[in-house]
Amino acid sequence: MKRSDTGRGLAGSTVTRLRIRSVISLAAAAAVLAAPSSAAAITDSVSQNWAGYAVTGAHYGRVSGTWVVPAVRCTVGRKSYSGAWVGLGGFSSSSQALEQIGTDQNCGKRGKTKYSAWYELIPNDPVTVKMTVRPGDKISASVTVNGHTAKLHIKNRSRKTSFSATKHMSSPDVSSADWIMEAPSSCDFNNNCSTVRLADFGTLPFASAFATAQGGRAHEISKGGWSVTRMRLSDPGGGGATTSGLSSNGTVFKIKYRDQARSQRLSKASHSVGRRPA
Repeated sequence: MKRSDTGRGLAGSTVTRLRIRSVISLAAAAAVLAAPSSAAAITDSVSQNWAGYAVTGAHYGRVSGTWVVPAVRCTVGRKSYSGAWVGLGGFSSSSQALEQIGTDQNCGKRGKTKYSAWYELIPNDPVTVKMTVRPGDKISASVTVNGHTAKLHIKNRSRKTSFSATKHMSSPDVSSADWIMEAPSSCDFNNNCSTVRLADFGTLPFASAFATAQGGRAHEISKGGWSVTRMRLSDPGGGGATTSGLSSNGTVFKIKYRDQARSQRLSKASHSVGRRPA
């Protein structure tokens, strides 16, 4: 996905958002989490750019969720980016499409914050939504795909504004439903991409997370009889994010920013305490 944020990205390339194989880089499952009876087991995995949940095992017709826009913490001289969204597709390593809508929470080089709403139907370019977005705003969003028609909806419940669009897609991907906080990527004109620095977004709370299989009814993440993957983000740039377990009703979870570089420094410091010189 080629999504421009502040105009130019790393090394003069356009800042983009890609959901396909070159960026997702899901590792093999690290563990299978215990889940409540009647709920699906949850597989833990690591991604270079996604944190959150994805479900697979059906063809999905709709995904929806709500979140509160987090306030990013910025550092002068350091650009950083984050995107919160819901979507269909893009999870498989062979995915060539993704239908998504969400908000951006970014930091400019001078330490200024920038918040916006957007949607994207990969492989098409992203579209910025004319909607005011501020920290603390409650957002609800959904993506619905029926055949080659994609319907996208986002509402700022705090400001009582909304946006909807209906678009045609030649080959939509409906093999997964996703609730994600993402570190975007920077790509040059030859589509060589690298993940950019994840903004310190603090905590992102997701709620009302539902997916609907085609021909079925809406289910919570863990109660649709689907395969559920929980992702931890490990950004090569030093940022990261962890994803909590699901609430008992399977619709609520939190994603927390984690400064991996700082954690490593603290870990090394703690290991050195009390050591005697050789």
